[in-house]
Amino acid sequence: MAYPVVPLIPAGNSSFTTSGVLQNAATADGNGTDYDITGMAAVQLLINPVAYTGTVLFFGSIDGTTFKKIKGNLQDTSIFADEVVNPGSSPSLWTFQTAGLTKIRAVLNNSGGTSITITGTASPQPAIPPRSDGVPTTIQKASAASTGLVATLAKAFAYDNGPGNSIIVECAVGNNTAPTVTDSAGNTYQQAALQANSTTFETAIFVAVGTIQGPNTVTVTNGGATASIAMTIYEVAGLVTQVVAQPDQVATNSGTSGTASTSAIVPASPNEIAFACVAIGTAAQTITPASGWTNDSGQQNPTTPAGFYSFVSMSQFLGSLAAITPKATFTSEPWAMACATFRPIVQGFEGTVNLASPYPLGAVPKNATSGDVAAATAAATLPAVAGKTTWITGFTFTSTGSTGATTVDITVTDGTWTITFVYASVAGATLANPILDIKFPYPLPASTANTTIVASAPSLGSGNLHACTNAYGFQL
Repeated sequence: MAYPVVPLIPAGNSSFTTSGVLQNAATADGNGTDYDITGMAAVQLLINPVAYTGTVLFFGSIDGTTFKKIKGNLQDTSIFADEVVNPGSSPSLWTFQTAGLTKIRAVLNNSGGTSITITGTASPQPAIPPRSDGVPTTIQKASAASTGLVATLAKAFAYDNGPGNSIIVECAVGNNTAPTVTDSAGNTYQQAALQANSTTFETAIFVAVGTIQGPNTVTVTNGGATASIAMTIYEVAGLVTQVVAQPDQVATNSGTSGTASTSAIVPASPNEIAFACVAIGTAAQTITPASGWTNDSGQQNPTTPAGFYSFVSMSQFLGSLAAITPKATFTSEPWAMACATFRPIVQGFEGTVNLASPYPLGAVPKNATSGDVAAATAAATLPAVAGKTTWITGFTFTSTGSTGATTVDITVTDGTWTITFVYASVAGATLANPILDIKFPYPLPASTANTTIVASAPSLGSGNLHACTNAYGFQL
């Protein structure tokens, strides 16, 4: 993922915590000494020339091998440049945004004069906070493999862990004694999955939830005799940080063949994330994860292997409830495979949801009216249809008075059941009666299919000029 841009930091700021010498009283052209800035967000280079003529060029590298020009900001100015020409004897301070770079260098060209010294200080990359949308996201990951017989293997995260995230560790060890995981930040790890291949080697997955913010090195400790170890560490945001909730699904298996696989896994909800790892024995082979799986570790082959020979970790975002099968292929070897899925903070759902309509899925809305009648029955009939049931959800009755005040019974019926409402009409042909507006707490069905429901108000008597009933419902 892309890390946030870090604001330029003033000279002398205490957040610049590491230092290096790139050119030391140099008098000739050359690259000088590369400054390792892995995990650093910003770098300041202090140029101290002594009657120096020539050019200082700034270069940065992502992989530590290929360098390209980078631009810095001259302190207290709006100048951005990738070189300084003929600095003479005037010191200058340059600040660079370096998130994602691993090395920086100051190259001298056309050197002349007395000498030049260039020193650097760097500020660590700030921790990445948890995502707020609840969707699991891998923030950073790193892998390592051992050389020879070892009791432990450690790997540091390139950037500080954010607060409240989770750490997933996938590993393989060259014996069948369960490994353990610890880290320098003090997080607590729980075993999520473990699978051995005979007594020769095994794979395992561990999880720590609610991470402590700051730099962190994770260590896998071999539970038995010294042997080979390989590992991949992940920092993941958006997972439930309750230990009892993780993992969701677990699947493991072992065998001897050219395909490693477990039983299919079905997540409890969409938006989970699955992690799987496979180790093989007797000879190093290229391991290829199945379609849909991301190879997170690359090929990890321990140097001078003992117990197992190759290891790959992989992951897959599970956006639906569809079953998936962890799988990887290689030239036939003994193998062990472990897989675990982890629940997201916000549980997803899958299926058809009727958000736009107040009616049940598949219902056909129906309305009926008596029209405006005078001194007559005002009946609204919700129609019948073969093979479907008519339902009423409510009705309204509006009217004016009549010559004399009166009371009537307004009814709703399907011919089998009847509901009655007592209604009082006022005296006065031009006066408005109270509006009767009935909304049933739940829809009422006709007793059988193909049956009408009628809402009816009888005549309000002599002098009544207006009366109207409207009924509402659906057929299903």
